[in-house]
Amino acid sequence: MESELSAAEVPAATDPDVERDLVVEGHSRLRRLLAAHPELVEQVRRIAEEHAPDSPPHAAVTMTATASDSARIYQAGRDQTIHGGDR
Repeated sequence: MESELSAAEVPAATDPDVERDLVVEGHSRLRRLLAAHPELVEQVRRIAEEHAPDSPPHAAVTMTATASDSARIYQAGRDQTIHGGDR
């Protein structure tokens, strides 16, 4: 298992696309590892729980905004992507 975990170590990504690809690859490696060694499932689950953030995964978000005239307000509780526009 140590060799699989060492192979999974990668530097932090600053590009969101690279980060997404690394997460997908990491999930794939973990699935293959657990498929080959199902006896590790509970151990991996305990490790994940130990390292889980203290906050709930879907924390409540409260946002307030006021717009006037032709102002636009864009709010998001997490990621937001805006493409194009008519200006």
